[in-house]
Amino acid sequence: MYSLTGVTSIVLNMVTILFANGDSEAILNLVVILLIAQMMLGFVRFIYTIRVFSGLIQVYGLRKRWIWLCLISYTRWLPMLIWGFNPKYQPEWKVEDIQAELARLASSGSARRCSTRWASCPRAR
Repeated sequence: MYSLTGVTSIVLNMVTILFANGDSEAILNLVVILLIAQMMLGFVRFIYTIRVFSGLIQVYGLRKRWIWLCLISYTRWLPMLIWGFNPKYQPEWKVEDIQAELARLASSGSARRCSTRWASCPRAR
């Protein structure tokens, strides 16, 4: 999904630049429509980025302020480098029963939130 939105954004940008020098009103209307589509696609990509990195922050049990480094595309590598090489950043929970985790993810929106009544929850033990 993330790669698809990036490629689509690049194609929309190229088409917009191609038609930007047009003189007719129809071409200018097409440019406006393409720019609106590109803005909507950028917004969707931004929301998707927030969801992906907030999930990683949730898995590693970190503070929410890490999301600021993850949202800026030029600094996105820094948290990944720190989380990958620093031994103190280990996932808080492990997936033992993938079916139960997927069912929990589908029902509650997060695989991490679990109660003690579920035997498959790693924190219930």
